[in-house]
Amino acid sequence: MRRTILALSVITIAFVLKSCAPASTLKHTALKGKHLEEPYVVITDKPFEEVWNNVVDVLAQSGFPIRFIDKENGLVVSERSSLINDFTFEDRLGKLENPNALVVLPTVSIWTFGDRIYPTSLTGVASIRVRKLGENKTKINVNLNALNVDVIEGVERNTTEDLRKAQLLIAQQIRSTGLFEYKITELVK
Repeated sequence: MRRTILALSVITIAFVLKSCAPASTLKHTALKGKHLEEPYVVITDKPFEEVWNNVVDVLAQSGFPIRFIDKENGLVVSERSSLINDFTFEDRLGKLENPNALVVLPTVSIWTFGDRIYPTSLTGVASIRVRKLGENKTKINVNLNALNVDVIEGVERNTTEDLRKAQLLIAQQIRSTGLFEYKITELVK
């Protein structure tokens, strides 16, 4: 009898605590650091032809298959490519946890358990624009954009609604770290 009363008491307390929990179980920490929000631009003293050939070679070797090339307009665009192994989060001070990552995500976690939600899919498109400014002056714009994230699967305790909210929160703030853009321009300029 005592065990039954104790068990019912524990169950009642659990229901009361559950009903006091916030409607959303997600905790969102916005990005604090400065991350790339515009194309990365470099001007070099090399002729257009040399820069153009370097851009095509470097992008082809970077793991981003080329989808579209328009030399006349100086545009190269990659296929949508996976970045699932190239993302990071920020620490409490806004510094990248992994300084070698290409993209940074805001932290979204389960409020009651503190479990960080990780993406199940993360993709992006690289676009590079090369423009002749003069005989030996060329402008290079590099952008890692069209970043898409999915959190279809999450921590077991998440509801479908929480996962939709988490995906929206992450998608609104995902940013390039600027590392991809920097590396590409360093190789081609």
